Amino acid sequence: MTIRIVITPEADRDVLDIADYIAEGSVEAANRFAQSFQKSLHKLKDAPFRGAMIRSDAEALRSTRWTPVDGFPNHLIYYTTEPEAVVVIRVLHGARNQPRR
Repeated sequence: MTIRIVITPEADRDVLDIADYIAEGSVEAANRFAQSFQKSLHKLKDAPFRGAMIRSDAEALRSTRWTPVDGFPNHLIYYTTEPEAVVVIRVLHGARNQPRR
């Protein structure tokens, strides 16, 4: 069975916003971030349950996992798993108020 990656519009926007922010300081670093994000997605395809579960009392978050972007440990990929897909919900900096997002 081939696992596919689904990126929500919010997560896609998050990645673009993060890359734009990083590019203000270094275009090279922004390119590394984009490449590392893609690498992280490939790893999720191979091992979708590798991320840690979110600990929350909120029912909607109980099936959500997170994993850092390779090489960018403060940027976290939040996702859920389905039988044939990994759904990337958000990509946020770890310092942001995650429960509200």
